[in-house]
Parts: sequence; structure tokens; C-alpha cells
Amino acid sequence: RKVAKILGYAETVVPRQSPEDFKSHFRLHRTSVERLVTLLAPQLQVPRGRPAIDVTKHTLIFVWSLANLECFRSVGDRLGLSKSTVYRVVHRVGLAVLTHSPNFVSWPTQKKALHIISGFEAKAGFPGVLGAIDGSHIVC
Repeated sequence: RKVAKILGYAETVVPRQSPEDFKSHFRLHRTSVERLVTLLAPQLQVPRGRPAIDVTKHTLIFVWSLANLECFRSVGDRLGLSKSTVYRVVHRVGLAVLTHSPNFVSWPTQKKALHIISGFEAKAGFPGVLGAIDGSHIVC
């Protein structure tokens, strides 16, 4: 069964988006995504075999999937790929990102943690909170 897909979206539409539109769709500035592409390129480039999805498109698929509440089928339709390919790309890029997590994610010192906890309590009345995440992927 043939499924209609948007062809060339990542290659033609995304590069022409205004900075505001790009950020509203991907929830990151274009320069942040470009830095991510540069960081992940050595792990995501395929030296041989069948033609691969380029590193920029890999990264856009990954970031779009995290930034939007869409199923892999919808992401695939938008970016011209099957849902199984989107799944594999998100998984592959996610693993590559994880290898770099020690450079970007760290626990605060005890002193800093106590400062953060008291800040959350003072600001929002939440005792014992050390951090918060965006709730777009938390289903209630």
C-alpha cells in the first residue's frame, strides 16, 4: 500500500523557514541543531552500503520527534519516510546523543542542589524539588 508523503520537506522547506518558524517547529534554534549535527556526524555517517539518510535529516527527524507530540507515522509522512525508518533513526540518534550526555548533563554539588531546592520552594511552593522538565511527553 502506497502512503502519501511530503517529499523534500527537510531538504527544501526547513532550510527556508524563518528563525521563528524553525524554533516553533523544532523547539531549538537552528544554530543549536547545527551544533548537534556537527557533534553527531562522526557517529551517524555511514561510510558504505545503500544510500543513507544524511546526518542533518537524521538530526531533524530526532529533534522533530522530541519536540512534537506526533506518532512515527505522522513524522514519516511529513519527512517522506516510513514509520519504521523514523523509529530506527530516532533510536540511532538517541543512542548517539546518550554517548555525549556526560558532557551536557551533570548533577549539582550538594551546596548547589540545596540552593536549587530552596529556590523552587520560594518561587512555587514546591518543597524538595531539584529540577523540572517540560511536560509535553508526560501523559496524564
